[in-house]
Amino acid sequence: RFRRAELVAGATALVALGGVAFWPRGEPLPVETTTGARELSPRYQSRNLAAYELYLRSDPTQTRTDIGLRERIGYLQQAIAIDSTYAAAYAALAAAYVQMGDPFTIAQDELLEAAEKTARKALALDDSLGTAYWALSAVRLSESDYASAETLIKRAIALDPTNGGFHWQPARVQIASGRP
Repeated sequence: RFRRAELVAGATALVALGGVAFWPRGEPLPVETTTGARELSPRYQSRNLAAYELYLRSDPTQTRTDIGLRERIGYLQQAIAIDSTYAAAYAALAAAYVQMGDPFTIAQDELLEAAEKTARKALALDDSLGTAYWALSAVRLSESDYASAETLIKRAIALDPTNGGFHWQPARVQIASGRP
């Protein structure tokens, strides 16, 4: 399926980008296969091919700007419109809402409310998605609910311990709460 060189190249590119992505680290990276198709673990695939393709287009390594995040949100919203039971798309959408950061053009309260709603929907569909717990942790942190934020991020890390994007959140909780 995947050539080893493709996986190594994908992992190298991810590290070069700072490793802050929300693809599950224990799963194959979404890289081009020898046939040109991109694949993830079946856990992150939709039963609907069009929804899955939109999910793949929302690649978080390509959305490090507000414009990129808006595009990512659009792809994920389209995927959810096609498959309303696509838990991974809901979790990715919650993460994108949390990462969206232009307070001059978007009301942060609305984004955080949307992040919480979509993360809760993701968890209702599949409670093993670390990204949804990460998004809820970020929402609780913004509300200064440090105990809940810490509990949620610990759950995210327990579910996906190799996701480097999750591991900086406990430090943010400690700093915000005034703990050393």
